[in-house]
Amino acid sequence: MLELSILHGGWSRLLRRLLAGGGLLTARQEMQRHWLLALAAAAFLGWGETARGAVLWSDLGATLAHETGAGSDILSGALKRDDSASDTLYFKFHADPLSDAGTEEYFAAFQLWEGDRERLGVGNSLEAWAYSAFNTTTNGEFNRVFGDMDLRSSQPESSSPGVFLPYELPRRGAGRTIVFKVNYVPGGDDLVTVWLNPYLGPDATEAGQAASLTTTFSANASFNEIRLRHGGGGGGWTFSDMEIATVFGDFGATGSSRPGGAGGGSEGWRLTFRSWEREQGLPQNVVRALAQTRDGYLWIGSDDGVARFDGTRFVSFGEREGLRGGPVRTLYEDSHGAFWIGTAGSGLRRWQDGRATTFTMREGLPSDSITALAEDGEGRLWAGTEAGLARWQDGRWGAAGAAEQFKGQPITFLSGNREGALWVGVRGAGVFRWQDGRFIALPDASVAALLRNAHCLLEDKAGRIWIGAGDDFVLCRDGGQWRRYRIPRHLARPYISALVEESDGTVWAGSVSEGLFQFKEGKLAIVNASSGLLDNSVMALLVDREGNLWVGTGAGLNRLRRSNLLVFGQKEGLGYGAVQGLAEVAPGVIWAGKPNDGLYRWQGGNFQRLSTADLSGRYSETMSLLLTRDGTCWMSGAGGVWRFKDPKDAPGEVELAALPGLNVIALAEARDGGVWAGTKEGQVWRLERGHWLARTNYWQSRPVTVLLEAGNGTMWIGTDGDGLCFYQGETRAHFAKGGELLSDSIRALHLDADGTLWIGTAGGGLSRWRDGQLSTVTVREGLPDNTISQVLEDDSGRLWLGSSRGIACVSKQEVDELVAGQTLSLFPQVYGRGEGMLSEECTGGFCPAGLKTQSGQLCFATLKGVAVAAPVAPGAGAPAPAVVLEEVLIDGIAADLRPARAAGHTKGPGRAASPPEMELTVGPGRHRVEFRYTGLSLSSPERVRFRYRLEPLESEWVEAGAQRVAPYNYLPPGRYRFHVIACSGSGAWSEAGASRVLVVLPRFWQAWWFIGLASLGLLALVGGAVRLFEKRKHQRRLKLLEQERALEHERARIAQDLHDDLGSSLTRISLLSDLARADRDNPGQVETHAQKISQTASQTVRALEEIVWALRPGSDSLQSLVEYIAHFAIELFEGDTTRCRLDLPQDLPPRLLPPEMRHNIFLVVKEALTNALKHSQAREVQVQARATARALEIVVRDDGQGFEAEALPSAPGKRHGLGNMRRRAEDMGGALTVKSARGEGTTVRLAVTFPA
Repeated sequence: MLELSILHGGWSRLLRRLLAGGGLLTARQEMQRHWLLALAAAAFLGWGETARGAVLWSDLGATLAHETGAGSDILSGALKRDDSASDTLYFKFHADPLSDAGTEEYFAAFQLWEGDRERLGVGNSLEAWAYSAFNTTTNGEFNRVFGDMDLRSSQPESSSPGVFLPYELPRRGAGRTIVFKVNYVPGGDDLVTVWLNPYLGPDATEAGQAASLTTTFSANASFNEIRLRHGGGGGGWTFSDMEIATVFGDFGATGSSRPGGAGGGSEGWRLTFRSWEREQGLPQNVVRALAQTRDGYLWIGSDDGVARFDGTRFVSFGEREGLRGGPVRTLYEDSHGAFWIGTAGSGLRRWQDGRATTFTMREGLPSDSITALAEDGEGRLWAGTEAGLARWQDGRWGAAGAAEQFKGQPITFLSGNREGALWVGVRGAGVFRWQDGRFIALPDASVAALLRNAHCLLEDKAGRIWIGAGDDFVLCRDGGQWRRYRIPRHLARPYISALVEESDGTVWAGSVSEGLFQFKEGKLAIVNASSGLLDNSVMALLVDREGNLWVGTGAGLNRLRRSNLLVFGQKEGLGYGAVQGLAEVAPGVIWAGKPNDGLYRWQGGNFQRLSTADLSGRYSETMSLLLTRDGTCWMSGAGGVWRFKDPKDAPGEVELAALPGLNVIALAEARDGGVWAGTKEGQVWRLERGHWLARTNYWQSRPVTVLLEAGNGTMWIGTDGDGLCFYQGETRAHFAKGGELLSDSIRALHLDADGTLWIGTAGGGLSRWRDGQLSTVTVREGLPDNTISQVLEDDSGRLWLGSSRGIACVSKQEVDELVAGQTLSLFPQVYGRGEGMLSEECTGGFCPAGLKTQSGQLCFATLKGVAVAAPVAPGAGAPAPAVVLEEVLIDGIAADLRPARAAGHTKGPGRAASPPEMELTVGPGRHRVEFRYTGLSLSSPERVRFRYRLEPLESEWVEAGAQRVAPYNYLPPGRYRFHVIACSGSGAWSEAGASRVLVVLPRFWQAWWFIGLASLGLLALVGGAVRLFEKRKHQRRLKLLEQERALEHERARIAQDLHDDLGSSLTRISLLSDLARADRDNPGQVETHAQKISQTASQTVRALEEIVWALRPGSDSLQSLVEYIAHFAIELFEGDTTRCRLDLPQDLPPRLLPPEMRHNIFLVVKEALTNALKHSQAREVQVQARATARALEIVVRDDGQGFEAEALPSAPGKRHGLGNMRRRAEDMGGALTVKSARGEGTTVRLAVTFPA
């Protein structure tokens, strides 16, 4: 061990000389050069003040090799070894194949070259098609070309069921890390050891690597160049994390992640990425500045201005708000709540209380290009520009006297610390600290040149000072000493543009061309576009109050956060394909069963296939694993059930326990320590006192997928296709699709401590059995998928559901509230590809499904490995979101929510958008009111849910779910208070929320004075209405009496007609009958009397018909009257020489006539026709009718002999018929006119007006 001091200058010059080499060196000089090179590299790379070995060279970036031919050198003379070397070097690289051995024949390699001569290559030989080395002096067992050597792998290829080859084929999307050691032998072949995908945890050692990962051979490994090569088919290989060291342990990580380990920490948990571009609503893709204001909003400065983000929606600010577009370089919120926007060429803008103010050189700024903003310990704001420093004081900008030394010089950064100190970076001058009214330079000759080109600065919680400086350096000053980290470079100046610290002390540095660099516990890790960033050009960094890391790049916005989900797949040794059975055979020791691939065990940082004799080949079809309370591990598969007596050690003793030839897919432990087994054939077996017994009363017709025995002896059996069966003593119940369940395929059962049974189904969602009631939730209520294959419960009582679309965590209380109708939907936390899952589909159809480890971690078997969740206790997640009432829309128009003293649009930061209890007045009338609000949670905005109420209209909370608008189509006049609260994804509700008082003004007729007057008027109106009602009631009574009188009159008329017509006719018939009896001796006279009797009877019948017609209800219409007149006229003139011509309309108005009016009209027309037939001697009689809705006119005209109308009064004996006609017309309120003259015929005209 060697203590290395790097406080003195000259190291950069020394390293350049060492790297350049040049000239001939003696052996001693060469050895000295190697030692100095190692020490210098260690100093530059910052691996502490003491080291076990040294990383001699590294390139932590990612390089794509595609069709490179001979390739080009990446080492740049930093290191070399020739045939005289006798030391040992370790080489490491990570390869991500874009080519696929299954479809392309190609080669790819990390290759050592000596001049123009190829030496050892490690990767994929052209003829091997597997991970291999070439240019070796020994040959592999299965290699056809001399010099090729297949690398041993823990993921050997399967040549047939149960038979495996020792090598592994590269596959697209499955990266591998390769470490190889070269023991240099002077004058002979060097000894090479290669480890394919070794364990590189903090406790990793060379000796601890598994033999199945280790390949040894001989080769010439001399080099002075390293080339990354690819040729042939496919898309190439991406090489990354390349290092050369002197000790294997130098490649070890600072932490290790493993399933079953202690949970709760962040070590080893992968980063998850989410991105926003224009397509996702980001106004402009080049993000140059980020800031979070105290109300919780994230602000983004881009080349097109500034925008605000609440986690779900971007809102741009522009001309309407007084913030013109253009490039934004920096954003800052001061201690007074003002938000400052520094632009590139348009000055400095202040946004406060909804008002924008612009400051330029005319207002005292040294330049209109603003580069940095920060406050000092006294709350004074400083602005850095391209031409010096300015300070805000007494309401205006001016140059501080102490800043005159920077006049005209570009300010690169301003940074304040927790003690109120202000750091200033001045290009060409160095780094200064504002202290005691003056600027003090940061003195250190060893880094002075780099400090003159400083780009950004961070003082972390531990008091260390981090500076991005020079073209490619990160400097860290810790305890008075400087560490230098040199980042990989693929451009000329990949300088660090931003620095930020996480709450756990992790420091992130953003490069303008190489992505992100993480500094944690002395180790450097890289995150770039190949990891998930949108772009390697990082321009801004921010850690928000929830711990999310926001990255502004040249291609959009990224959010990074650590997921509490680990994934283990092919890269970790699990091979390719699905995992089913899982068991923890000892604390932290996990077994995983894979169908057709055997049994795996987590060991030494990787999963290893258990290759014990009689296991991997014969019993490869593993379906289920069960660890019983006595420490025995049971395994089931297509050949029966096996037992491992002592699984804690390498399973040397395995025995076929029972059920040979049966396909056992479900295992469960009985309450007395026995074992249940269910088969694909539908059989159920039980191990009792060392014997397996068939439980035929439990046998099903479909595969038994789940078995569960409750503490009270209740047996639950789930099947694939026959639903769920329940047995308790002699009691049996069956639940199937169409009844209580939505699916007949049962995937998982979980019985919680309260006795509630949770049922996962294939296609039918999650069901809950409690107190004899079954209820179900599906995707309609918020589940990610309707197939739930695994159900686990964490220590906090939350359910974790392994579905076909990821893993969902949901509170049982949420489900209870949903079933009770208190909420409308669930809001589970869902883990999928975005959280690192290799496959979102969790496997099912076997039992046990899923695993809860002794440390509380939850393991889910998936189609591509194992996903492990480390549940975080409720309340330890995101805090309750701040709630902001953003807008109130009145009939679609945004109301003015500004404070009374300001003008402009209220969307600014620094204060709630709507101060509590501020009144908003709405004018009179019917208006649609919409309250638009948001909950500021940048971690899981999609899981924020809301409740609101409008008092006094609503006394209870309205469950809004994820909806961010509360609409009201109409609000009566009055005073209201709208209140909204929000809940985070972790279940924490905001207490205060946001509120707004709304006053709806009445119209004048809704005012109290008008209502009073209207009430008096209403009373008067009611009195008048009562009086009018009584009057109309009296009128109705009079009308009823009149109707009764008319009815009596009609009855009297009918009686009179019966008396006059029928009575006289019957009297005449009686007299004629008496005469006939008296003249019976005179036959001729009797004949005459009989004829008269017949005529009189006919007349009597006709008169009776007329009376009946007048009384029949169907004859009330005008149409019926005219038709009856036509019928009478035709009968009257039938058989006579006089012709009757009718001129009657086809369609008459639908008018109803009183019976008396109908009767009188008919009698008048009848008399006129009878007179014309008997007395006119006419050749033709014409009947003509015309009618309107209000009147009727009937004309009877003949062409007979006529008469002198003036002579009528002198002939009283002939006036009786015409007089009756006039009297009847007058009774109807009509008029009768008669026109006649000798030889000119007669015209009788009857005009009648209908009653209203």
